[in-house]
Amino acid sequence: MTKVLLSLFIGGFVFCSCNKPVNELKTQKDSISYAYGVMEGQNVSKALEKETKGENYNAFMAGLQAGLDQKNDSSLRFYMIGLQVAASIAQAEKDSSVLPIDKELVVAALKQAVDQKDVLITAEDADSYLREQFQKAQSSQIIKQYGQNKKSAEAFMSQNGKKKGIITTSSGLQYEVIKAGNGKTHATEKDIVSCNYTLTLPDGTIIDSNTQHGNGPATFQVGNLIKGWKEALTIMPVGSKWKLYVPYQLGYGEQGIQSPDGQFVIPPFSPLIFDIELLEIKSK
Repeated sequence: MTKVLLSLFIGGFVFCSCNKPVNELKTQKDSISYAYGVMEGQNVSKALEKETKGENYNAFMAGLQAGLDQKNDSSLRFYMIGLQVAASIAQAEKDSSVLPIDKELVVAALKQAVDQKDVLITAEDADSYLREQFQKAQSSQIIKQYGQNKKSAEAFMSQNGKKKGIITTSSGLQYEVIKAGNGKTHATEKDIVSCNYTLTLPDGTIIDSNTQHGNGPATFQVGNLIKGWKEALTIMPVGSKWKLYVPYQLGYGEQGIQSPDGQFVIPPFSPLIFDIELLEIKSK
């Protein structure tokens, strides 16, 4: 809605009266203005269709008239900024299931910050605190929703680590040597490696493989990879084929990976299984 309002003001469009119907168009300017207004009115109408028209229509017209009544461009610009901030606060209050807020306290703090008087914390500290609280709240929600995934993942890694031939590092990474290589070892994070790989989930779902892309072996800079894969490549000799079992802490964590439509490609807390053949280590 704010974008619609801004487009009206930026275009310089002015009503002769918001309440008086237009019965006649006398000049080209009249016609252009009226056509412009009809087009913008259509946009507003479409937006109002998503809501109940009555109160929202009256609110829109009141805001439109209030904006047009501003005496100069500067006051109008700051009036619009005020509307945008108010809308943002209202939305934050509506979405406060993650971080609850008190709207009146938000406005009081805003005024103190603008006046630069009696402010209790700096903007930098406020930003850091909000980020920390949001991450905690988000983690709590994920644990509540996907706690069973976490238990299943930990059970899988615990049982897998007991199998014959599985090596577990101090970080919790597990690997099985399918074929021992005898080439250059100890790639660094700055190195670029060439390899064949397949990524699957514990249930056997294939997530990715370089063969799916049809471009031959894949190349990666080691430092850009997830922790588990990065660790393996720094201890894996060229020519080796390993099967990695990466705990979620060294993979995509409690967040997992979502597709654009919101579906999880890699669920929260999911262990990852990589079949890797290391073909070459290149110095960057």
